[in-house]
Amino acid sequence: MAYVFLDFPEFAVEFRLMKEEFLHFVWRTQSFAQLPLTTTDGKVVKVEYPGFLNRHAGPDFIDARVQIGDVLWCGPVELHVKASDWLLHGHSGDPRYDTVILHVVYDKDQLVPSNVPILELKNYIIDGQWNTVQQWKNVRDHIPCGGNFAEVRTVVRTNWMNRMAVERLEKRVSEWRGRSLELNGDLLQLFYEKFFRAFGFGLNGELFEQVASRFTFRNSLRILDEQELLKAVLLQMFGFESARSKAAVWKRAGALMEANQWISLPPQALNTGKIRPRRNNKIRVEQLAEELPRISHWWNLIFNKAEIAEWKSEFYSKGKSNPLFAHLTVNVFAPLLFFLHERKMDESYAERALELLEPIPLEDNRITRLWKIHDVVGTNALESQGLIHLYGMYCETRKCLSCALGAEKLKKNEHDEILI
Repeated sequence: MAYVFLDFPEFAVEFRLMKEEFLHFVWRTQSFAQLPLTTTDGKVVKVEYPGFLNRHAGPDFIDARVQIGDVLWCGPVELHVKASDWLLHGHSGDPRYDTVILHVVYDKDQLVPSNVPILELKNYIIDGQWNTVQQWKNVRDHIPCGGNFAEVRTVVRTNWMNRMAVERLEKRVSEWRGRSLELNGDLLQLFYEKFFRAFGFGLNGELFEQVASRFTFRNSLRILDEQELLKAVLLQMFGFESARSKAAVWKRAGALMEANQWISLPPQALNTGKIRPRRNNKIRVEQLAEELPRISHWWNLIFNKAEIAEWKSEFYSKGKSNPLFAHLTVNVFAPLLFFLHERKMDESYAERALELLEPIPLEDNRITRLWKIHDVVGTNALESQGLIHLYGMYCETRKCLSCALGAEKLKKNEHDEILI
């Protein structure tokens, strides 16, 4: 196995499998063991702005502002583990790299390219930092950095958790976008389908949404005012057997389905998993039937950006919170508000989506309980949505160097800003 060694005055630190990703982190956060930085030909380097990470073809960082000697340069910065990687990656002769102002490398094994100043990082990396990153990558714990964010500044944690909640909403919106195109922009039908999906929870969400695509919003309008008939239709659409009571209503529902060719799910199609008792799926369909007549009311609250006070009156009934409303808010109402923010290009919808999550209590699920083990406890659904996204998109995938909380734990210098 290949090893890379840092030569410090008093000791050598073993670095295994140095990665360009780590060099990106060091440059992006300006996390150096010592200052000033100097190029390999002795010129002092002062970084006014490291640039923003380029996720497309071309140099790694764009629009950096770096003073080299007495000259302030503005332009791209390229990073490599070895200077010779410039040749290996085919940058010579590529016009996209003609304007690179600084070549940042871990090891200057060659003077490549000869016309661009080189900053060699091997003596500027904080002792132990890379080893910590490697430990995070390889640890078996679900939370690589160990949670316990007491050492993370409040402003960093708050801003990052808000960003995680926004990213989770954006992810939902991206999933909804494709279905919206299939529906030719029919927002009411989209809302209706996601409303159904919420009653299926994670286990049966797709099947509930499938029923909503067969028994559409326009179909439902015909019988929304007939509660028992609506319930009978939905139970049959989900493949449940004949109800002993109210046989006439059940028969009428069957005739209506046949006449309109509303195709039901096969019997026992719904997954039961660990649901106990098994009749809970039927209860959820009955809850859906009870709540569906209010769907236009919910739509009006969302589309008209109702004030939070009005939403709170829905959430609190007779002094008690409504867990079903909380579930619908997290999985349907807030995402739809965020979707409308994109569709109508109106930031106030996005703001209302985030505001709507704040009065909702912290969700209790496997992931939030996992965070609790690590002394990370949120206070509301906005934070729990952020924690769920952080875990799924950063902790599980070990993207610690792209996480502001991980960066804050690693970064030890005089700079306050975390540039993620």
